[in-house]
Amino acid sequence: MNKLDTTNPEAPVFATEELTITILGGVKLGGLDKLRVTLKVEHEDNPPIRQNLDLYHSSQIGKLIEQIAGLYELPTETIQETIEQLTSELEQWRMSRLELLSKPNTVVPVLTAPQRKNARKWLRRPNLMERTQQLLGQAGIVGEEVNRLLLWLVMSSRKTARPLHAVSLAASGVGKTHLQQTLAGLLPPEDVLEVTSLSGNALYYFKGNELKHKLLLIEDLDGADEVLYPLRELQSKGRLSKTVAVKGPRGTLRTEILEVEGPVSVAAATTKETIYQDNANRALLLTLDESSEQDKRILDYQRKLASGTIDQAKQTEARKLLQATQRLLEPVEVQNPFAENLQLPSQVFTQRRANQLYLDLISAITFYHQHQREVKNGAVQTSLEDIEWANKLAAPVLLRKSDELSGACRSFLEDLKTYLNTKKQDEFTRKEIRSALRLHPSKCKRYMAELSAFGYVERVAGNKKQGFAYGLTGADPYEKLKQEVVQ
Repeated sequence: MNKLDTTNPEAPVFATEELTITILGGVKLGGLDKLRVTLKVEHEDNPPIRQNLDLYHSSQIGKLIEQIAGLYELPTETIQETIEQLTSELEQWRMSRLELLSKPNTVVPVLTAPQRKNARKWLRRPNLMERTQQLLGQAGIVGEEVNRLLLWLVMSSRKTARPLHAVSLAASGVGKTHLQQTLAGLLPPEDVLEVTSLSGNALYYFKGNELKHKLLLIEDLDGADEVLYPLRELQSKGRLSKTVAVKGPRGTLRTEILEVEGPVSVAAATTKETIYQDNANRALLLTLDESSEQDKRILDYQRKLASGTIDQAKQTEARKLLQATQRLLEPVEVQNPFAENLQLPSQVFTQRRANQLYLDLISAITFYHQHQREVKNGAVQTSLEDIEWANKLAAPVLLRKSDELSGACRSFLEDLKTYLNTKKQDEFTRKEIRSALRLHPSKCKRYMAELSAFGYVERVAGNKKQGFAYGLTGADPYEKLKQEVVQ
């Protein structure tokens, strides 16, 4: 007979003829190699015993049994049998709760016949990319035309054999998380797993196919150094495996293999100006627009939204249509008959990884056009139009990967050039430029140090006591690189 009363999951009660044991705080569902609990043991009118212990730790259990037997004058055999029964029933209860949580708690909506017909018709019409761009704007995403379309393709590629990944880089408050979340909200909810942060072992504890062909949305990569290794393994190999030692009820150890199946598409955001190279090479790096023009667009949208001049019904209609089109995308093989004739500019860094990202982007665009592309040998065929779109969208990403400066420092340098041209001057001081560009002193110092290290600026006058004046060296291959990458 089951003696565990779980009416209150935060304080389940296990009762026998001699003892009443309350598990204060319930049982944690994570970490199956432990069963750490806080017990309140009561016997008749005697004072209770409160003890925090791991029920898989034999020496801790032994001490508790001795304590109970000594205080309540009960046989140790009876107490040991009670603890073993308690451990067994807590294990079963924990596993039943885990199984319940692993079952989908949302009903997957089924498109109605008119919705399916409308979505298929929309996917088959010409100029799909232009219409998608327009619809993303109608759905409430302001500006960021290139980034939003790239992220949309990244998220759509979750159903492919080689999904794309993206990392959005921007300062705090720019809107990188909002952009990701808004786009993810246009996908079927059952295809998105959103997490605010990840511990080093978190990815290994997803069940079997729980991540397969899903979008893993990571709100903040800052401080997630421990998860970078398993994350890039999942991105590259499409699966994860790890061998762990698990302690049984009597303290014996056994080996278990944790396996997580992919592939998975990863979209993450960070306030860092650069990320670890091995992870950067596997993803499209998107530098968000921090310009004053983008600020004006967002502020104008916020005012219109507050005044009620935004057509919310039209916005909802656009979102529903985009979500419906995503439900019609099916896993299909993609073949690119032009692949052997495609080459990246020699100036692009990490050619092997960049080339694969470029080819995967073309495949993602072809996949998105699957309802209007020719099917040959069981695969949809890439068109020249797909390659043209990939070239247009890949240019800023390849520039970002090929520039020796960080994205934030590059933006600072371009703003510096504009300022000097406007003022028609060749020299400047840190204080002057910090005030003109409204920069925090630490940021200005960091950018100047980076520009100096790469030979973009030099001291031209002044001294340490009175301050230095700086000038541009003119040694910036960026414009030439930009022309070659765009071509």
